[in-house]
Amino acid sequence: MSVIIDFEQYSIIGDPVCHSLSPFLHKVIFDYFNESNKMYSKLRITSDGLVYNFSLLKSNFKGFNVTSPHKNNIVKYIEEMDDFSKKVGSVNTVKILNGKSYGYNTDAYGFLKGLGDLKEDVSGKHILVLGSGATSKVVINVLIDLKAKVSVCARNEDKLKSLREFIYNSCDGYSIDVLPLDKISGEYFGVINTTSAISNFSIGDLKVSNFVYDVNYNLDGPTDFLYRFSNMDIKMIDGRDMLFYQAIKAQEIWRNQEIDDEHVLNIYNEFIKIFKE
Repeated sequence: MSVIIDFEQYSIIGDPVCHSLSPFLHKVIFDYFNESNKMYSKLRITSDGLVYNFSLLKSNFKGFNVTSPHKNNIVKYIEEMDDFSKKVGSVNTVKILNGKSYGYNTDAYGFLKGLGDLKEDVSGKHILVLGSGATSKVVINVLIDLKAKVSVCARNEDKLKSLREFIYNSCDGYSIDVLPLDKISGEYFGVINTTSAISNFSIGDLKVSNFVYDVNYNLDGPTDFLYRFSNMDIKMIDGRDMLFYQAIKAQEIWRNQEIDDEHVLNIYNEFIKIFKE
Protein backbone atom coordinates (compact mmCIF):
# COMPACT_ATOMS: atom_id res chain seq x y z
CA MET A 1 0.00 0.00 0.00
CA SER A 2 1.40 3.38 -0.99
CA VAL A 3 1.26 6.39 1.30
CA ILE A 4 0.75 9.84 -0.15
CA ILE A 5 2.21 12.67 1.91
CA ASP A 6 0.65 16.07 1.34
CA PHE A 7 3.65 18.38 1.49
CA GLU A 8 3.18 22.08 2.19
CA GLN A 9 5.81 24.49 0.92
CA TYR A 10 6.60 27.88 2.44
CA SER A 11 9.43 30.29 1.72
CA ILE A 12 10.95 33.72 2.08
CA ILE A 13 11.63 35.73 -1.07
CA GLY A 14 14.01 38.64 -1.45
CA ASP A 15 17.42 39.73 -2.62
CA PRO A 16 19.57 38.98 -0.75
CA VAL A 17 18.14 36.18 1.39
CA CYS A 18 21.29 34.15 2.08
CA HIS A 19 21.60 35.68 5.57
CA SER A 20 17.96 35.13 6.56
CA LEU A 21 17.15 33.19 9.74
CA SER A 22 13.56 32.66 8.64
CA PRO A 23 14.11 29.08 7.35
CA PHE A 24 15.70 28.13 10.68
CA LEU A 25 12.96 29.81 12.71
CA HIS A 26 10.06 28.31 10.80
CA LYS A 27 11.68 24.87 10.90
CA VAL A 28 11.85 25.24 14.70
CA ILE A 29 8.10 25.90 14.65
CA PHE A 30 7.33 22.98 12.32
CA ASP A 31 9.50 20.63 14.37
CA TYR A 32 7.84 21.75 17.59
CA PHE A 33 4.46 20.72 16.23
CA ASN A 34 5.86 17.54 14.59
CA GLU A 35 4.88 18.79 11.13
CA SER A 36 7.32 16.88 8.96
CA ASN A 37 5.19 17.52 5.88
CA LYS A 38 5.92 21.25 5.97
CA MET A 39 9.03 22.75 4.40
CA TYR A 40 10.39 26.30 4.40
CA SER A 41 12.99 27.52 1.91
CA LYS A 42 14.59 30.79 0.88
CA LEU A 43 14.36 32.01 -2.70
CA ARG A 44 16.52 34.76 -4.15
CA ILE A 45 14.30 36.73 -6.48
CA THR A 46 15.63 39.96 -7.94
CA SER A 47 13.60 43.14 -8.32
CA ASP A 48 13.05 42.40 -11.99
CA GLY A 49 12.24 38.75 -11.33
CA LEU A 50 9.15 39.20 -9.17
CA VAL A 51 6.79 39.71 -12.09
CA TYR A 52 7.93 36.41 -13.64
CA ASN A 53 7.90 34.37 -10.43
CA PHE A 54 4.73 35.45 -8.65
CA SER A 55 2.45 33.03 -10.53
CA LEU A 56 4.87 30.19 -9.75
CA LEU A 57 4.80 31.12 -6.07
CA LYS A 58 1.01 31.08 -6.09
CA SER A 59 0.96 27.66 -7.75
CA ASN A 60 3.52 25.93 -5.55
CA PHE A 61 3.40 27.49 -2.08
CA LYS A 62 0.86 27.66 0.72
CA GLY A 63 2.42 30.90 1.88
CA PHE A 64 5.60 32.91 1.88
CA ASN A 65 7.32 35.80 3.60
CA VAL A 66 8.59 38.85 1.77
CA THR A 67 11.71 40.86 2.47
CA SER A 68 13.67 43.60 0.69
CA PRO A 69 13.34 44.69 -2.07
CA HIS A 70 9.83 43.32 -2.62
CA LYS A 71 7.71 44.50 0.33
CA ASN A 72 6.34 47.47 -1.60
CA ASN A 73 6.42 46.12 -5.15
CA ILE A 74 4.56 42.90 -4.35
CA VAL A 75 1.44 44.88 -3.46
CA LYS A 76 0.51 45.23 -7.14
CA TYR A 77 0.24 41.42 -7.50
CA ILE A 78 -1.71 40.70 -4.30
CA GLU A 79 -5.42 40.11 -4.81
CA GLU A 80 -6.58 41.01 -1.30
CA MET A 81 -4.81 42.82 1.56
CA ASP A 82 -5.57 43.52 5.20
CA ASP A 83 -6.20 47.10 6.30
CA PHE A 84 -2.76 47.73 7.78
CA SER A 85 -0.96 46.50 4.65
CA LYS A 86 -3.10 48.89 2.61
CA LYS A 87 -2.25 51.74 4.97
CA VAL A 88 1.52 51.27 4.84
CA GLY A 89 1.59 50.08 1.23
CA SER A 90 3.69 47.00 1.96
CA VAL A 91 3.34 43.27 2.56
CA ASN A 92 5.69 40.86 4.33
CA THR A 93 3.42 37.79 4.58
CA VAL A 94 1.40 36.15 1.81
CA LYS A 95 -1.16 33.39 2.19
CA ILE A 96 -2.37 31.37 -0.79
CA LEU A 97 -5.85 29.97 -0.38
CA ASN A 98 -7.86 28.36 -3.18
CA GLY A 99 -5.56 29.92 -5.74
CA LYS A 100 -5.98 33.44 -4.38
CA SER A 101 -3.26 35.58 -2.79
CA TYR A 102 -3.83 37.41 0.49
CA GLY A 103 -1.34 39.98 1.78
CA TYR A 104 -0.55 40.92 5.36
CA ASN A 105 2.06 42.91 7.25
CA THR A 106 3.20 41.32 10.51
CA ASP A 107 6.18 43.64 11.02
CA ALA A 108 4.16 46.01 13.22
CA TYR A 109 3.26 43.17 15.59
CA GLY A 110 6.89 42.03 15.72
CA PHE A 111 8.19 45.55 16.23
CA LEU A 112 5.81 46.16 19.13
CA LYS A 113 6.76 42.89 20.81
CA GLY A 114 10.41 43.86 20.51
CA LEU A 115 9.67 47.27 22.00
CA GLY A 116 8.20 45.56 25.05
CA ASP A 117 7.25 47.75 28.00
CA LEU A 118 8.77 50.78 26.29
CA LYS A 119 5.59 51.08 24.24
CA GLU A 120 4.00 52.51 27.37
CA ASP A 121 6.70 55.19 27.66
CA VAL A 122 7.07 56.72 24.20
CA SER A 123 3.91 58.83 24.25
CA GLY A 124 4.90 62.47 23.87
CA LYS A 125 8.58 61.51 23.57
CA HIS A 126 10.87 62.44 20.68
CA ILE A 127 11.92 59.35 18.66
CA LEU A 128 14.39 59.33 15.76
CA VAL A 129 13.88 56.73 13.02
CA LEU A 130 16.67 55.92 10.57
CA GLY A 131 15.65 54.76 7.09
CA SER A 132 12.96 55.53 4.53
CA GLY A 133 11.97 52.07 3.27
CA ALA A 134 9.04 49.72 3.90
CA THR A 135 10.06 48.87 7.47
CA SER A 136 10.44 52.55 8.28
CA LYS A 137 6.82 53.19 7.21
CA VAL A 138 5.63 50.43 9.53
CA VAL A 139 7.67 51.68 12.49
CA ILE A 140 6.57 55.29 11.97
CA ASN A 141 2.91 54.24 11.84
CA VAL A 142 3.27 52.30 15.09
CA LEU A 143 5.02 55.23 16.80
CA ILE A 144 2.33 57.66 15.66
CA ASP A 145 -0.33 55.32 17.08
CA LEU A 146 1.64 55.37 20.34
CA LYS A 147 1.55 59.20 20.20
CA ALA A 148 5.31 59.65 19.90
CA LYS A 149 6.94 62.66 18.24
CA VAL A 150 8.71 61.25 15.19
CA SER A 151 11.71 62.49 13.24
CA VAL A 152 13.18 60.54 10.32
CA CYS A 153 16.72 60.52 8.98
CA ALA A 154 17.91 58.88 5.74
CA ARG A 155 20.55 59.21 3.04
CA ASN A 156 18.23 59.88 0.10
CA GLU A 157 16.54 63.28 0.44
CA ASP A 158 14.05 62.56 -2.36
CA LYS A 159 12.89 59.41 -0.56
CA LEU A 160 12.63 61.40 2.65
CA LYS A 161 10.33 63.92 0.98
CA SER A 162 8.21 61.10 -0.49
CA LEU A 163 8.04 59.42 2.91
CA ARG A 164 6.95 62.65 4.59
CA GLU A 165 4.16 63.07 2.02
CA PHE A 166 3.13 59.41 2.39
CA ILE A 167 2.87 59.67 6.18
CA TYR A 168 0.99 62.96 5.93
CA ASN A 169 -1.61 61.39 3.62
CA SER A 170 -1.92 58.05 5.43
CA CYS A 171 -1.82 59.30 9.03
CA ASP A 172 -4.43 62.06 9.09
CA GLY A 173 -2.08 64.92 8.31
CA TYR A 174 0.71 63.92 10.70
CA SER A 175 3.87 65.82 9.79
CA ILE A 176 7.19 64.14 10.52
CA ASP A 177 10.46 66.04 10.77
CA VAL A 178 12.93 64.86 8.14
CA LEU A 179 16.70 65.14 8.43
CA PRO A 180 19.51 64.25 6.01
CA LEU A 181 21.87 61.66 7.42
CA ASP A 182 24.87 64.00 7.54
CA LYS A 183 22.99 66.54 9.67
CA ILE A 184 21.86 64.30 12.48
CA SER A 185 21.95 65.86 15.95
CA GLY A 186 19.75 66.64 18.93
CA GLU A 187 18.32 64.89 21.95
CA TYR A 188 15.98 61.90 21.65
CA PHE A 189 14.22 59.52 24.00
CA GLY A 190 14.98 56.69 21.58
CA VAL A 191 16.59 55.94 18.22
CA ILE A 192 15.33 53.19 15.93
CA ASN A 193 17.32 51.88 12.97
CA THR A 194 15.29 50.31 10.14
CA THR A 195 18.00 50.05 7.49
CA SER A 196 21.05 47.85 6.97
CA ALA A 197 22.91 50.65 5.18
CA ILE A 198 24.45 52.58 8.07
CA SER A 199 28.11 52.70 7.03
CA ASN A 200 28.01 56.52 6.81
CA PHE A 201 26.12 56.96 10.07
CA SER A 202 27.94 58.83 12.81
CA ILE A 203 26.59 59.50 16.28
CA GLY A 204 28.20 62.93 16.31
CA ASP A 205 26.30 65.22 18.69
CA LEU A 206 23.36 62.82 18.98
CA LYS A 207 22.13 62.30 22.54
CA VAL A 208 19.84 59.42 23.52
CA SER A 209 18.27 59.21 26.97
CA ASN A 210 16.50 55.85 27.06
CA PHE A 211 16.88 53.26 24.29
CA VAL A 212 18.31 52.29 20.91
CA TYR A 213 16.49 49.71 18.77
CA ASP A 214 18.02 48.06 15.70
CA VAL A 215 15.57 45.95 13.67
CA ASN A 216 18.59 44.01 12.38
CA TYR A 217 20.23 41.21 14.35
CA ASN A 218 23.61 39.58 14.75
CA LEU A 219 24.14 36.02 15.96
CA ASP A 220 27.47 36.82 17.63
CA GLY A 221 26.63 39.87 19.69
CA PRO A 222 25.47 43.47 19.25
CA THR A 223 24.91 44.76 15.74
CA ASP A 224 27.33 47.35 14.37
CA PHE A 225 24.67 49.98 14.90
CA LEU A 226 24.07 49.10 18.55
CA TYR A 227 27.81 48.88 19.18
CA ARG A 228 28.16 52.56 18.31
CA PHE A 229 26.04 53.38 21.38
CA SER A 230 27.79 50.94 23.74
CA ASN A 231 29.31 53.72 25.83
CA MET A 232 25.86 55.10 26.70
CA ASP A 233 23.89 53.88 29.70
CA ILE A 234 20.72 53.11 27.75
CA LYS A 235 18.67 50.06 26.79
CA MET A 236 19.81 48.16 23.67
CA ILE A 237 17.30 46.18 21.60
CA ASP A 238 18.12 44.17 18.49
CA GLY A 239 15.78 42.65 15.93
CA ARG A 240 15.61 39.07 17.21
CA ASP A 241 12.24 39.50 18.96
CA MET A 242 10.80 41.39 16.01
CA LEU A 243 11.89 38.56 13.72
CA PHE A 244 10.45 35.94 16.04
CA TYR A 245 7.06 37.49 16.65
CA GLN A 246 6.42 38.55 13.06
CA ALA A 247 7.08 34.90 12.17
CA ILE A 248 4.66 33.69 14.85
CA LYS A 249 1.99 36.03 13.46
CA ALA A 250 2.69 34.75 9.93
CA GLN A 251 2.26 31.18 11.15
CA GLU A 252 -1.05 32.10 12.76
CA ILE A 253 -2.20 33.58 9.47
CA TRP A 254 -1.20 30.47 7.52
CA ARG A 255 -2.81 28.18 10.12
CA ASN A 256 -5.88 30.38 10.55
CA GLN A 257 -5.60 30.02 14.32
CA GLU A 258 -3.68 31.55 17.21
CA ILE A 259 -0.74 29.76 18.79
CA ASP A 260 -1.11 29.40 22.57
CA ASP A 261 1.20 31.53 24.72
CA GLU A 262 2.76 28.45 26.29
CA HIS A 263 3.70 27.10 22.86
CA VAL A 264 5.04 30.50 21.80
CA LEU A 265 7.30 30.63 24.87
CA ASN A 266 8.59 27.09 24.29
CA ILE A 267 9.34 27.86 20.63
CA TYR A 268 11.03 31.13 21.58
CA ASN A 269 13.30 29.38 24.09
CA GLU A 270 14.39 26.98 21.35
CA PHE A 271 14.88 29.71 18.77
CA ILE A 272 16.92 31.99 21.03
CA LYS A 273 19.59 29.32 21.56
CA ILE A 274 21.16 30.25 18.21
CA PHE A 275 22.19 33.67 19.51
CA LYS A 276 25.42 34.21 21.43
CA GLU A 277 25.23 36.95 24.04
